[in-house]
Amino acid sequence: MKRSSVGAAVIFALWGIQAGAQTETAESAAAPAEGGLAEVVVTAEKRVESEQKTPISMNVISAAEIAQKGISDFASLATNDTSVNFSSNGSEGYLTVRGISSHDVTEIGDPAVPVVIDGFTTIRAYDLTTSLYDLQRIEVLRGPQGTLYGRNAEGGLVNVISQKPTKEFGAGGSAELGNFNTNNFTGYLNLPVFDNLQLRVSGSSRRHDGYRTITAENGIPEYKADDEDSHSLRVQANYTPFDNFNAWFLFQSTQLGGTGSASENILFNPGPPCTVATAYNPTCAQDISHDRPNLGDPRRFPLYARLSQDIDDKVYKWQFSYSALPFGTTVTYLGGYNNVQWHHVSPIPTLFGADVGTPTVFFQNEYPKTTNHELRFSSDSSGPLLWQAGLYYFEERSTNLNSYGQTNPDGPDAANLLSFFFPLVDTKSHAAFGQASYNLNDENKITAGARYSRDTKSRNGVFNLDAFGIFGLDQTNSSESSKTTFHVGYDWTPTNRNLVYAKFDTGYKPGGFTTCAPYDPETVKAVEVGSKNRFSGNRIQVNAAAFYNKYENQQVAALSASCSSGTVVQNAGSSKIYGLEASMNALVTEDDKVDLGLTLLHARFDDFLASPTNGAAALHMRPVQAATGADGTVVYNNQLKGYMLPQAPDVTLALGYEHTWKLTADNGLNFRAEAKYQSKQFFDSFNYNDSEQEGYATINAYFGYSTEKWRVNVFGRNLADKVYLVDAAEVTTGSAHTYRYGFGAPRTFGIHFEGNL
Repeated sequence: MKRSSVGAAVIFALWGIQAGAQTETAESAAAPAEGGLAEVVVTAEKRVESEQKTPISMNVISAAEIAQKGISDFASLATNDTSVNFSSNGSEGYLTVRGISSHDVTEIGDPAVPVVIDGFTTIRAYDLTTSLYDLQRIEVLRGPQGTLYGRNAEGGLVNVISQKPTKEFGAGGSAELGNFNTNNFTGYLNLPVFDNLQLRVSGSSRRHDGYRTITAENGIPEYKADDEDSHSLRVQANYTPFDNFNAWFLFQSTQLGGTGSASENILFNPGPPCTVATAYNPTCAQDISHDRPNLGDPRRFPLYARLSQDIDDKVYKWQFSYSALPFGTTVTYLGGYNNVQWHHVSPIPTLFGADVGTPTVFFQNEYPKTTNHELRFSSDSSGPLLWQAGLYYFEERSTNLNSYGQTNPDGPDAANLLSFFFPLVDTKSHAAFGQASYNLNDENKITAGARYSRDTKSRNGVFNLDAFGIFGLDQTNSSESSKTTFHVGYDWTPTNRNLVYAKFDTGYKPGGFTTCAPYDPETVKAVEVGSKNRFSGNRIQVNAAAFYNKYENQQVAALSASCSSGTVVQNAGSSKIYGLEASMNALVTEDDKVDLGLTLLHARFDDFLASPTNGAAALHMRPVQAATGADGTVVYNNQLKGYMLPQAPDVTLALGYEHTWKLTADNGLNFRAEAKYQSKQFFDSFNYNDSEQEGYATINAYFGYSTEKWRVNVFGRNLADKVYLVDAAEVTTGSAHTYRYGFGAPRTFGIHFEGNL
């Protein structure tokens, strides 16, 4: 693409050098003790501290691991973390942690597991496809983070920290070649211009052919989907004009093209015929089959028109800090602006009676502009009392949002079947927060914090049923929510190698509205007890956390035959979520390392009355409960108590083994093999057979040679070429009734080179 040429030129000019092998700052990781595991430093609580001394269940992925494992987006992140699941509906994705997620990826929806990149929060799901490169680390924080990070962080959050400019000259890059014509390049250049001014330029270019072959239909030539075509350029400056004051600036431009993710669409199969009429199915209507249809070859399937995506994302961020206020107080102001242009075209098999042989697509065009501001005051770390407090403001203004379903796109007889036009969608959040901890003595610490959030959402515009000559259906609506969230914790540190903690947190996600009805905020109350330990001279690290969540008013997206948009959001009564997370890292010998991660999760609805997904006949598939509506009409709903929450497998296990052969003092060979297993999970609340992913495992392996300056590595991911789902749903829009399936990445392999000056 022409607009990507500048970024690509920078990448190729810088390559030959390494992003993953760059020197991490003190904020990233400290050197290991002699013969021990490296000390990992994090900013999970917005302070620089050791991971092993931070009372949060988390997984931290270093720059070296990001490069080795090929983590370039949030789908690949999920394949490397036992507590994270990623799902994509073909155009947008979302994250699930501890069984908590949000499937509402509309312009009004919010995530339940947000992504925070360098302090900047994003809520749009399509931003999850943005490439990750030139990073210090990724911190996956589990459990509610509502006090320091605020709204939406109910299941946890993903904290992404970029490499920052340093006072040492550096240049590096990487190149990766593999099957599916993979060509991935990264590069960085760090320039200490003056003693008080440093610059850093970095970039990424990633391309591979599609994993799926879309067979020729309706005169559309065969093409590839599930491809990648991304280019990104990042420029940073760090300026210290005088003592105790620091200014940081960032500009990043990212473009994503290609076809994007493809979902297989299969027309509904009829279920067993109805033989006995009931009160909730008086006409004896025949239900669809909720068993999985024949998927055929997941690598080759038809779509009925062209699929495409086009994302242009520009980010501006800045941070100013001054650390010489009275009493050792530091003031930090973080601001930013993000301008996204998102265009997506999805084929659909039929809509409002259009023949399946007629090319039909759904166009989506969104232009969200996001602003983040945070003003935070914090104490120094020298005394027994540590505190921080601040104000936060967030706004997302999406203008000229327009989406429409069209037959025969781009042809002389193109015709709209339905369309949305929203001149303005506006989301605002204001918050005030504070958290303090006090060391009672060398072994005991207590912590307490609170955050008040007020959120508003508004939308104006119209919905048109073009196929029926109905225009101007008013879509103007608004909502307002507010909540105070809390954190209370107790830490016991019997030695400098052991931490035991207990804490109570609450989380909150604002309410909102769909075309047909409003929905309430959802909340979570969470108790967590954990321990972090280092043994044998820090050669062994063992961490574990047990948790219990009371999840109330969960916002669940569901199909509705009575809603013109086809989808409503319902509030589930409540859910119970509890489980155990454990990890172990061990240097068995100087040359052998073993790591293990385990998540045991029980996530079930405790009370959820839900309308059937596809007509009244679906009621016979699940327990039924009757209720009398306001107009006296008897309404029948499914009672889903005891059913699994979506994407909440009971068991997730990860194992890794690594061996190093030291050839000389500064070079050697390295081998790593790793596997991840997930037990059965569902992608919908009804736990239908057609949305089930049975238990499966994936296996990766790496073998490389490295010196002090460079490394070459051959890799294989998903070596068994396991076919697994990342999405499964029953979809109804107008008269279009399909099963939808999205698939994870197949086996990939190649060679990765990285080096630094």
